[in-house]
Amino acid sequence: MKYQSRVDLILRYQLAILLFASTGNASIQAQIPTKRGDLIQEFESIRDNMPNRDSEGFVPPTSEELAKWRSVIQAMLAENWSDAYTLIQTDFPEYELFQYTDTGNDDAVYYFVREKTPVTKGWGTFVFATSYLRQLAIETPHPIYDTNTYKQSPDMFRLTGARYLIMAGTHRCANSAISGCDGTSSSCGGAYKVSDMAHSVNTFFQITHEEIAKFNDKTYQVQIHGHSQSSCEDIFLSNGHNTVVMDQLLALRDHILTNTALTCEVAGQSSCTLVASTNVQGRFTNGVRSNPCNSYASAQNITGYFIHAEQTRTVRDNPGQYGKFAEALNKIIPLTSNQTAVQTKKNTEFPQGFMLNEAYPNPFNLKTNITIELPVSASINIMIVNSAGSTIRKLVSGTNLASGTHIFQWNGRNDMGQVLASGPYLIQMEAGTFHQTKKVIFAK
Repeated sequence: MKYQSRVDLILRYQLAILLFASTGNASIQAQIPTKRGDLIQEFESIRDNMPNRDSEGFVPPTSEELAKWRSVIQAMLAENWSDAYTLIQTDFPEYELFQYTDTGNDDAVYYFVREKTPVTKGWGTFVFATSYLRQLAIETPHPIYDTNTYKQSPDMFRLTGARYLIMAGTHRCANSAISGCDGTSSSCGGAYKVSDMAHSVNTFFQITHEEIAKFNDKTYQVQIHGHSQSSCEDIFLSNGHNTVVMDQLLALRDHILTNTALTCEVAGQSSCTLVASTNVQGRFTNGVRSNPCNSYASAQNITGYFIHAEQTRTVRDNPGQYGKFAEALNKIIPLTSNQTAVQTKKNTEFPQGFMLNEAYPNPFNLKTNITIELPVSASINIMIVNSAGSTIRKLVSGTNLASGTHIFQWNGRNDMGQVLASGPYLIQMEAGTFHQTKKVIFAK
């Protein structure tokens, strides 16, 4: 299924949920369980229960399961946590979703999706932050094979204030069946295996990456790997192409070289060959949407938003060293403006950002109030979008507004003054690179 825009993605998901509810099969909004603990310890426990090398313990998802998982991730991205919880309970009894308070990170709150123990599928772990500093996904495709990346990735997630954290649920060499994707590797002996998340497309790991990239194409995806090759630097960086590197990657390298004693280089300027050109997540982010398994990304389509990091064991083992890598990421990846920022480990405070609040009342039959918050003056667009993805009302169009709180009203009519049909609509706010969407129900 293809989506042409972030709005289209959310609309399709929301309409599916509404249709599900209209059949009488939807349950009353579920109470999501809560849990407290240390995120790194949680990931260590998950890693200890994964299917290991040559275990044949990874179970490739069916096409139907992949489609249903896409719906779960769309719900998570739209922050419809209860809907995601219901979908998981209905379609994935092997999984659990809970609200997680990270006691190791100033009680930050995440929504946590993981496979129950004992693990029977090996499909992975997925964490979504409720408040975050950067539009960033930390990805760990080889948590067992690339030693200590299972611990590094949740720590990097904390240190950067990332929005997403996804980790594979199996050893990359767990299964003998091949994925059919381009390339070979000495890691598992020959062609890539179906259990290798960086080189297999029919996985929950790939589906989650795709939906995150489609939801906001300005999301950085930093993939954490390990190497033991003498030809590669302490940290070797690529954008998923043999030679093309974007300015962000060069800036990242320069910051590491300037502020650490680590060696660091980028693709095309090193003898290291681990350039990730066959990485299917990188291919997708770099424009290969129809067949990332067997098509290379072209040089002109490299976006710079996929960052592939190969690291020595010393870096992966040492929080002081990979912490410098996190600091470099914080320098080149801008703070997001669509969430109230939380405190980092260093208790650095950030001001409240742009915000589109929930419409009130909702549902409504006469008019609803739409409140936005601006930290600085900005040119604003506010649109009402219908179920077909078309803009049917422009409430605000390129208007420069001062910082502060602004309230607008919508009366259920389109730009021609015609009363619209009852049903779900989306309110979309744009301010520069900031985009946020809220659902509203018109019930005339």
